[in-house]
Amino acid sequence: MFSVGVGAETISHTFSDGSKYVGAVKKGKIHGHGTYTYANGAKSVGEYKDDKPWEGTTYDEDGNVTATYSEGVEKPVN
Repeated sequence: MFSVGVGAETISHTFSDGSKYVGAVKKGKIHGHGTYTYANGAKSVGEYKDDKPWEGTTYDEDGNVTATYSEGVEKPVN
């Protein structure tokens, strides 16, 4: 996915589907604090661990909270 070394680095990367990640990576994986913006404008903001949301919040394209994450477990907002 990324061409980075073994230490954590901060990057900005746009994927072929139009989504974008700005934040920390480690050993080629999204790992640490960052923002993943989906092609439709939805966002996931917070801490990532091994390419997965770990602690944070997901918003729809209008900025409404749709889910939170705690220790990697998604908790949808109703």
